[in-house]
Amino acid sequence: MFRIQKLARPIIAPIAGQRVSSRLINAVQSHWVQLDLSGILNVVTNPAAAILNRGSLWAAIDEVHVQENGRDVAVINGRVLRALSEQAAPSSLSSVRASALAVAAYPLKESVRIYFAHPFALQPRETAFMEHDPRQVLEVGVRLAASGGADKLATAGAGGTVTLTALNVNVTHGYDAGETIKPYFIPHIRQQIDAVPGTNAALPIFLKTPYVIRSIVVSPEDTVLGEVSDIVNSLKLRGDAIEWIADVSWENLIAGSEFEFGGASTFNVGDAHLGLNFQTFGRLAKCLNPNQDTNLRFELNCQKSLVGTGTSQIRTTIIELWTDAQLTQPLTIPV
Repeated sequence: MFRIQKLARPIIAPIAGQRVSSRLINAVQSHWVQLDLSGILNVVTNPAAAILNRGSLWAAIDEVHVQENGRDVAVINGRVLRALSEQAAPSSLSSVRASALAVAAYPLKESVRIYFAHPFALQPRETAFMEHDPRQVLEVGVRLAASGGADKLATAGAGGTVTLTALNVNVTHGYDAGETIKPYFIPHIRQQIDAVPGTNAALPIFLKTPYVIRSIVVSPEDTVLGEVSDIVNSLKLRGDAIEWIADVSWENLIAGSEFEFGGASTFNVGDAHLGLNFQTFGRLAKCLNPNQDTNLRFELNCQKSLVGTGTSQIRTTIIELWTDAQLTQPLTIPV
């Protein structure tokens, strides 16, 4: 029986440098939250010099968050969330992006989804989100870049300016209000940022977590320009005993991810984000368990970006699956 309900929630009007939120429905099992971002990029006086971050409006959003009673249960960069949304889609998602440099006002629009009950799963409801206290606030929100965000989409030309106006985020909550069976896990999403100080044949990025990992997105970036593709040459994923990815080139890893994901976030759009799905064949039992080995880590053959004008860094976004004595049922599967 189909039971997923969709309900529009209050519209978010982003404010530069501040978290602005929209209240979600309490006392349900949340499957996903959809955010439809729209705005106008204004190129004023003189043509823009360059388009950045593929002209994606989500580049202007430094952070998307889901918060339960004041506690973050998901924190994701806007560009990364768009990549995750593409990776969960059966085909390329539509968007209206900045692509021209001429003086004009360009209406832009692009959507993302935060998936809790993931479409890759055999039983998506097994990882639906539930809050501890339905009397407390459950909300989703965004934080617009302190600069206003236009500089994340385009570089202003000499004597010209670029601005973003009329920004709005329409929010839709997808949930099951009638499910009585508890999920096995509650998903949490976090990110960590590691600097790339220079050339390194094996820069370690440790994944310190006691929780099962469903997926990871690795995003090389410049603190000024955003997405760049000249930082990582190759990558290993390993512990002290097991090597899951053995020094495969970044380009080949990105190309290979096209066989696993249906969207447009991979090889054909500039090597911006590497998505790793550990819930292979939709089975929770296939997820990466940190107890499989010690010192779980990436080792990156990398260097500073030559095209970047800021600091080179690696943003690692990790989707973890938590158990909770109050909210989840006892595991009947080996994980």
